[in-house]
Amino acid sequence: MYSHTSTASTPVFFENTIGRLSVHPLGHYIGIEYHNVTRRAAELHTFLVQADQLLAQWGWDKLLTPQITMLDFTAEELQDMCAHWEREGSQRPALLHGSLLLPHKVFVSLSRQTS
Repeated sequence: MYSHTSTASTPVFFENTIGRLSVHPLGHYIGIEYHNVTRRAAELHTFLVQADQLLAQWGWDKLLTPQITMLDFTAEELQDMCAHWEREGSQRPALLHGSLLLPHKVFVSLSRQTS
């Protein structure tokens, strides 16, 4: 089971008000942890650029993103993020593999829909 403290001992590559990027060398992936704050577009952009640079630096193609306690992305943020990750010209691998740990409220909502 994932624990927020499990990343405490991993090297932090970058951190701003949006979140923290960490390196997990044994698993060959980067961790993307979003802080539970309202995000500003410029800071989110900087955060994503740093994630790109980290992937390129290590030559990795895997991300782990726990979204358990973060605020939901807005429609504009989702659109900007999709555009960012689909943009060509980055030195990171073209194909990325990501694992998302979704908020508990998502599963509660899903269970209500299937009941």
